[in-house]
Order: sequence, then C-alpha cells, then structure tokens
Amino acid sequence: MIGLKAFAEEVKVQERLSLNSSIRQALKKNPDMISERIDVEVSKNQLTKEKGEFAWGLETISRYEDRDKPQNTREFIAVGGISFPGNSARIFSDKNFIAKEGLKKKFQTGTSFELSSTFNRLENTLNKTSASSLYSPEYESFTGLTLIQPILKGFGREANRAQINIAENRVEATEYLTEIKAINLIAETASRYTDVIAIEEILKIRQENIVLAESLLEKNKELLASEKGVKIDVTTAELAVFQRKDDFIGSSALKVERLNKLFGLIDLPPANNGAVEFKPLGQFFNGDNISSKEKLTELALEKRTDLLYFDKLIRSSELNVIRAKDEGRSLLNLSGSYGAYGLSDNGTDAYTESFNRQGMEWSVGLNFKMILDKKARGAGLLIARNQLMKATIEKQKAVKSIVLEMDTAYERFESSKQRLKTANKAMELAEERLEQEQALIDKGVGDVYRLVEQQQMLGASQIRAVEARGLLSKSIISLWISSGQVFEKLGIDRQLVK
Repeated sequence: MIGLKAFAEEVKVQERLSLNSSIRQALKKNPDMISERIDVEVSKNQLTKEKGEFAWGLETISRYEDRDKPQNTREFIAVGGISFPGNSARIFSDKNFIAKEGLKKKFQTGTSFELSSTFNRLENTLNKTSASSLYSPEYESFTGLTLIQPILKGFGREANRAQINIAENRVEATEYLTEIKAINLIAETASRYTDVIAIEEILKIRQENIVLAESLLEKNKELLASEKGVKIDVTTAELAVFQRKDDFIGSSALKVERLNKLFGLIDLPPANNGAVEFKPLGQFFNGDNISSKEKLTELALEKRTDLLYFDKLIRSSELNVIRAKDEGRSLLNLSGSYGAYGLSDNGTDAYTESFNRQGMEWSVGLNFKMILDKKARGAGLLIARNQLMKATIEKQKAVKSIVLEMDTAYERFESSKQRLKTANKAMELAEERLEQEQALIDKGVGDVYRLVEQQQMLGASQIRAVEARGLLSKSIISLWISSGQVFEKLGIDRQLVK
C-alpha cells in the first residue's frame, strides 16, 4: 500500500508526460536497467580484485607448541644420550613460540618480492639441562629478503597484465551491453508512447463520431415526430450510435492496455485514465530532413554501440591469446634470498644480533617445470585463437546485419511516408464525400443509410491517418536507432544509462 501511494504521488506530480520524460524515467527506474548497472558494478569490482594481485600483502603466522614426547633410541642418541634422574621414560619437553611476519608484493614484470622476519622462543629439555646450552630459553630471529623472477612463464608486463587488461576490457564491454539494453528500452518506450498517443487521438475521433450519430438520431426523431421522416431512418441512426459507442468502449480498453505496457517500462503504477496527460509527438517526427540511406548506413558503421561491443570482444580474445601463450610456456624461475640470523637470551637482543649479522644466509636457485605432452601445452593457445576467430566472424556478421537492418529501416520509413500521404488523401476524399452526402440530405433527396456509411468511412480514414502517423514516428525512431543516433536525436544524455 505504501508503494502504491508513493507511485500515485509520483504520477500526480508528473501530470504531463512527454516522450523524452518517459524515456528518462525508463532509463532511471526500469528494473532491467538497474540490473544492467549492477552488472557494470560487478565487472568493476572484478577489475579491482584482479589489480589486487599486484598490491602489497601482509602475512603473519604465530604458533605456540607444548610437547612432551617419549624419545625413541635414535632421538635419544641425537640429543646426546643423556638420561636425567626421574626421567626414565626419556621424555623430551618442548615449549616453543614461533612467529613469522612478512610483506609481499608482486610486480607487473612478474618479479615477486618478500621481506620477512621469523622469531622463535625455544624452551626444551636440552637447553635447560645441557652444559652446551648458551641460553634457556633461547630466542632466535631471522630477517631476510626473497626475490623470485620468472624467466619464461610469467615474464614481462604483457603476460602479467593480461588478466587485468581482460578485466578492464570486460568493464567497457559490460558498459556497452548496458547501452545496448538502454537503446532497446528507448525503442520500446518510444513505440509504447506512440501507441498511447495514437489511441488517444483515435478515442477523440470515435467520440466525435458518436456525437455525429447522436445529432443525426435527434434530427431524424424530430422529422419522424413532424411526420416528415420515416422510422427506418431513426433506427439506422440509433444503430450507428450504439455501434460507435461499442467501438469507443473497445478503444478505451485498448488504451488501458497500452498505458499499462508503457507504465510497466517506466515503473509507474497501473493506469488510471486521466491521471497522466501525454504531450503529442508534434512535427518532430514528420520525416523531414532525414539523410540518405547511404549516409545513415555510413553513420551506423561508425557509431553503432554493438560494433563497439564486438571490438571489445575481439580485444578480449586477443588478450586471451597472450595469456594462453604465457600459460603454454615452461616454468623457469630464478630465485634468490639473503638474510641474517640472531640468537640471544631475549627477543630484543635476538633481533639486534640479527641486524648485526650474527649469522648469515644467502641462496640462489632455479626452478624448472614443463608439461611433456606438446599437444597439451598448445591446447590452450589453440582454444584462444579459435575464440578470436569466432569473435572476428561475429563482428563481420554484425556489420552485414547492420547494413541489411539499415536498408529495411529506410524502406520502412519511405513506405510509412507514402502510407501517411495516402491516408491523408483518403481522409480528404472521405470528408468531401460526406459533405456531398450531407448536401443531398439537406436537399431532401439523400439517404440516411448512405450518410451513416460515409460518416463511418470518414472515421475509419481518420483512424488510418492516425495509425499512419504513428508508424511514421516509429520508423523514424527505428532509423535513428539503426544508425546509432538515437541519443543525440532525442536529446538523451548517455550519463542516464550509467
């Protein structure tokens, strides 16, 4: 109930809708558009996630150990073979605290960097009882730097940025998909709006026809009462009144249906006749100043959003080829580390000794790994190349489809112009014919049935003219959509899509 009340208040405020305001409302509030914008946000979040691979990372590990373990012979010998009084089971006790902290970063060249520090507090049976023990407990630390540089797989910015570039490309592609959805929504909203304008004009025509029939009925009733008319003329006129009222009722129901279809797109509540007024389309859609088919086709191939979307698909496929080439390479990593140890009777001094390089360690190494099956190594690259070929073919198909679509849209536009001219001429002739029949009636030599028939023909020709104007408006919007000009021509800001 609260939602419907809010809807009603919104309709009350917006008492007069135009085509542009309807489109803006649809772009802002249509659920499908909201869903598309969510997809764009998801793709942006995915991009942020991919960039996170090259962000600084912090790792901390800490563990406390409390262990009392009976020693087997090998372990007993290894610690000096010393048996202590009251320890016949040769229990070796350990109470250790181990902690490690490290900063990690991967660079876009593929280089991995880690600066880490390890801290151990060691208290056990041996360092508490052995004469060789320097400290009990013992505090030891290690601070060092580790670098890993890929030489084959994972080497270079192109290979390492591939996933980020794919994600960036996906954001743009998703934005284009959202714009394509918006264009389709604009087309449907414009079509529904045109249908509403047309049915309102048709209702006015049908109401005028009812008035004509009622006037004719009253006149024939007067003639019959004065014995100058006949009953059949009264019946004919009365029949015309009820037939036209029936047509009006049918058109009124059709108006509600068309209103609800429009309101469903622009997120308004169920139609309430008279609650919203609609601004006529006016002369903006009269078909003047439309460029040639060749010029419009050229514009379409230059500006169409779906072609820009296919460009992004092709670029994504190219990036997948780069990534597949890298994944097919053997792994060969050069690694190196350098660090210092410290040992003391407290934690602070252990780190001090480490910084004084009490004990040192460095290492250099190579790590190599490869898939021996050559076909398996190259399968990913073949898949990526085939996907690139498919994306290229899809764009070529889209270009051909656009050329054909433009041809169809332009022919529909030309046909709609001709239909409107024909409908207007037919309406002029119907008006002329009705005037002729009315003149015969006024002279007393006409026929009421023929007059009713001519009124019907005029009404039908007027309705056909309204429908022809609607078809022309739709064909013009279709031309703008097909040629990629709909935002500019309708004055719609692309930011509304975002």
